Amino acid sequence: MTPLPPDVSLSVMMTTNLGKFVSKILSRPVDPTHTPVLAATDTVTMTEMAAAFAQATGRNVVYKTIPASQLEEENPGYGDELADMYAYFEEYGFAGNMKMINAADVSATSSSSPGHLLIRGLDSLVWIKG
Repeated sequence: MTPLPPDVSLSVMMTTNLGKFVSKILSRPVDPTHTPVLAATDTVTMTEMAAAFAQATGRNVVYKTIPASQLEEENPGYGDELADMYAYFEEYGFAGNMKMINAADVSATSSSSPGHLLIRGLDSLVWIKG
C-alpha cells in the first residue's frame, strides 16, 4: 500500500538478472559527457507489481492506495519523507529528468509484457513461496 495511483510506474532492479544487465551496460561505449544515468531491469505499475506478487505466491494480491497522511501516522519520524518520495514519483516519475537505462536498452532481455522480469525474479525467491 502506497499513496501512488495504481497506474503510476516504478522502476525496479531484479537481482536475478543483474549480472547480465550490468555486463551489457559496462560493454557500452563510454558517454563522453559522463552524464549519470539510473538503471532498472523493469518498469511496472503498482497494479502490475501486485499481479507479479500474486503470480509468484499463488495468493490473491490487490494493490490499494492509502492517503499520504497514513504513511506519516504509521511511520513516526520518517513517514513524511516517505510521503514526499511517493509524491515525487507521482509528479516526476522514478527517474525525474535523469536518463534511464533499462533491460531493453541494453538488449539484456526482451519482453513485451510489463512486469516480465519482476515476475521471473520473484519466482526464483524461495522465501516468497512460504
